[in-house]
Amino acid sequence: MFKMELGEDITSMFDRFTNITNKLSKLGKLIPEHGVVKRLLRCLPKSWKPKVTVIREAKDLNIITLDEICGSLLTHELELKEEENRREAKEKKKSIALKAIILEEELEELSCDDDEDLALVARKFRKLMSRRNQRLTRRGFKKDQGASWKIRNKNDSN
Repeated sequence: MFKMELGEDITSMFDRFTNITNKLSKLGKLIPEHGVVKRLLRCLPKSWKPKVTVIREAKDLNIITLDEICGSLLTHELELKEEENRREAKEKKKSIALKAIILEEELEELSCDDDEDLALVARKFRKLMSRRNQRLTRRGFKKDQGASWKIRNKNDSN
């Protein structure tokens, strides 16, 4: 049984349908045009059911041609794609704006926290260095005395 595949567009489905009916006619199974139209409408997916109902109600399926049906379905497919594109664009705009607001808030929080953390670390480091210098001066060392001792001993071959 012929069914329209998920994600398949109307033109490719119509081409496949035409190929099948042509092969059937070569094998001797002639299908009248109104039968082809009815079968084409039957093979459409459930998402197309409203459009199929409108076509069946508005037009006489014994008189309508396959080209008219195909044109009507192509028009409907284009409308669906445009609507889907508009919906996606709207969602994209909303999500981008929302992401930008969230990122700005996170950035503000991080920058404040980072600045505070950096200031705290700097204060602790200064306090630690001042305590170290105080201990060294109590023991009789000058600030640069340890550095000159290292330079003198570096030149020794020991």
